[in-house]
Amino acid sequence: MDKPIAKVRHYYHIEYFLLPDDGEPKKVDVVVFPALAKVFLDSGIKTIRPWQEGDKVWVSWTQSFNINVTKELLKKINFHKITLRLWDTKDKVSKKAKHYRLKPCGFLENAGSFGHVRRREGRPKSVCRPSATSLGSAEAGTHPRPVSQGTILGTGGL
Repeated sequence: MDKPIAKVRHYYHIEYFLLPDDGEPKKVDVVVFPALAKVFLDSGIKTIRPWQEGDKVWVSWTQSFNINVTKELLKKINFHKITLRLWDTKDKVSKKAKHYRLKPCGFLENAGSFGHVRRREGRPKSVCRPSATSLGSAEAGTHPRPVSQGTILGTGGL
């Protein structure tokens, strides 16, 4: 059974065309819990610690793509703009993200607000690893800083 604090979540779906000739958009789903966020990518699931600045909660991650660069692509990419389309509704996220459940962990107990993670014995508690019944895999999150506009999700007043 999920702990009450783990039930508080916000859902976001992001779509963008990375390259000028992409037929299908790249899709990313983000589920933000009070103490962490799960980012659902084509390559797997990342566990990220959000941080708070003022009344906004930020989530940032990195993604890598292998791209076969040709002269034609270089000409097209010079004028290509990446436009993010963002939805903040549970209806748009994938089934995997919609039905993802956190494994109950000690650090979720009495967690304060977003951006705050309780510490024990001077070091942060480890991030939960999904059980065998959970979907996907997880990586330990770090406290990243924004690298580019394309990888930042800021939400106000959560």
